[in-house]
Amino acid sequence: MADTRSRRAGRWRFPHIDFHRVLDAASALDGDVVIGFDCALGVPESFLAASHLPSFEALLAHLAAQPDFARPVDSVAAWCLDRPFFRVPAGAGSRGLFEACAARQGVVLWRDIDRRTGANPVFITAGIPGSVGSGALALWQQLAVEMPGRTFGLWPFDGADLDELLQRRRVVVGEIYPRVAYAVALLDAPPQHRARLRLAKTQQHARETALATLLQRPWVKNHGVTIDDCEDAVASEDVFDALLTASAFLRCALEGRSVGGPAAVAEGGILLTGALNLALPELQWPLKATSMAGQT
Repeated sequence: MADTRSRRAGRWRFPHIDFHRVLDAASALDGDVVIGFDCALGVPESFLAASHLPSFEALLAHLAAQPDFARPVDSVAAWCLDRPFFRVPAGAGSRGLFEACAARQGVVLWRDIDRRTGANPVFITAGIPGSVGSGALALWQQLAVEMPGRTFGLWPFDGADLDELLQRRRVVVGEIYPRVAYAVALLDAPPQHRARLRLAKTQQHARETALATLLQRPWVKNHGVTIDDCEDAVASEDVFDALLTASAFLRCALEGRSVGGPAAVAEGGILLTGALNLALPELQWPLKATSMAGQT
């Protein structure tokens, strides 16, 4: 959690995390709250069009009414609009076969924001590194329950201008992607010169060096920011991702920048992408001396 008033980022502990508990806890806080989930919110516009669904909200209602929609398929022959989630079988070219099958039904598996950030398609649940479909399904099923009569905002589906949305809904839920947050938290460059940053978070040494660098960043020192729970983040890659993302949110808020980004009401968007330049080639952590010079 990042608190702009205390200028502090640190771990927010829950005995058990699910969407309802997080929403209740956030709603009890004072002031406006943005909740970020490391999970895709939205599907390719082509999928909505092929399925004759007008919006992502309509898809959530469809998911609640059709449980089979959430059952991943294992073969290309079984893939269809009614069961779009799939596991990639072993073997070269397996994913490409699903892509071709989807294309024949008018669907491109990637959202625009997925391509621009290097993320995987939302429909893949297993079989390749970094698959995100199982997490999306878990969140969507919980989110669908909360949608009727909801009081929270869903970015960007309720409005792409996050600041304006927060004026209408005190609590707003959106999608995050740690690789975006790494760049915002760790790079000194201004947003127009700030590239995406790949970091081997599974390696403890990489987490240690990144956190040590974060604590020394000028924005941390100049704004009197306190970063808590660094030891927990060294020990756990999940805590590391959460702490770096909270720090990135805090930086944007203290520098007066929106935590939103490019978004499409049909496909969604990823928070914090407005604080970097997605057109730049991705950097690798730790930065080489020449790259470091170009970023500072």
